[in-house]
Amino acid sequence: MTLAGVVMALLVVTLEKNSQPVSTILERGERFPGHVSAKYDAGAVLVIHDSKQLRDFWQFVAKDDTPPPSFDFRSCRVVAVFAPRGSTSATLSISKVLLDEQKRSAQLQVRVHRSPQPSPGALEEPAYLIAVIRAPIQNAVTQFEISESPQKKSLYELLQIAECWRLALITTLGILLYWGVSLMFRIEEARWLIIRCRDLWKKRVTGSSQKC
Repeated sequence: MTLAGVVMALLVVTLEKNSQPVSTILERGERFPGHVSAKYDAGAVLVIHDSKQLRDFWQFVAKDDTPPPSFDFRSCRVVAVFAPRGSTSATLSISKVLLDEQKRSAQLQVRVHRSPQPSPGALEEPAYLIAVIRAPIQNAVTQFEISESPQKKSLYELLQIAECWRLALITTLGILLYWGVSLMFRIEEARWLIIRCRDLWKKRVTGSSQKC
């Protein structure tokens, strides 16, 4: 039973570490609620490296003075992606994240889902997206892909959505493995008992024959 517990623990830890998505979206919207510098007019990404920078930035998107989520910036970074300014409103989604561990950089492939109808004031502030990247990157670049179709959940985003479902699945697999290993050992124990009883019976029968 102890071995079954060890096997289950190893499986759960391995799956939890390797199934965690590289990025998770924290916030997004059609218009950034604060003022965005003109240098971001063509679209860009801002990398946030520590808790202080995140607190300073979060005040622009916080609702009701909600504090920013806490992260271990030794192993992750927060990025803010600003879409190119345009005459229509838009929403953003991350389609892919490519990490370069040697250069400590990331390349974000971001899809811009543009609305077919002009939006008054859309030129004022761009669409934005805030996400956590689970790697201690120093810089990032963004490639934008313009889409006129409505935003749909991609497989990449579906894998991000339900953290609780991911953990529930991992836990379920661990429990099933635990039961399987335990059952296997119980079968082996039963088999050992059968063989042991058979050997004892043979010895008893042999001993009785020799006495006769």
